[in-house]
Amino acid sequence: MSDPLPLAAAAQRLRGRPGRPRLGTDRAQTPAAARVNGGPASRSQDSQSGRPERPPAPINQRRLLDVRGTAEYLSLGADTIRELDASGVLSAARVKVPGGRGQDLRSVRFDREALDRLVAGWRAPA
Repeated sequence: MSDPLPLAAAAQRLRGRPGRPRLGTDRAQTPAAARVNGGPASRSQDSQSGRPERPPAPINQRRLLDVRGTAEYLSLGADTIRELDASGVLSAARVKVPGGRGQDLRSVRFDREALDRLVAGWRAPA
C-alpha cells in the first residue's frame, strides 16, 4: 500500500475550515494580476467584451436622455416623467430613434433642448 488513495488529497483539503479560503493563505485564489481579465480593481468592465467601460457623459452634455436621465435633469421622479409622457405633456421632447429593419427602437428618449424650451414655457410670469 505504498500508493496513496486516489481521493486522499481531496480528503485532506476538506479537513480545513469550511468556506472560502482567506487571502494570504496557500489555498487562497490567485492574485488579481494573474487572473484572466485581471485589470485594476477600480475600473469596471463591460460584461460582454471585458473591455473597460467608458464613464457616461454628464447629463448636461448629452443631447438625448432616457427616462432616468430626464428625471434627473428636471429634478423629478422617473414615475412622474412616465406620467407626463403618457399624458402628452412631454410629447414635444420625445424622440423616436430609428432601428434596424425599419423599426424604431423601443427605448424612450427625450431631447434635452426641447425639454429646455418646455420648461421655459412653464415659467409663471413675474
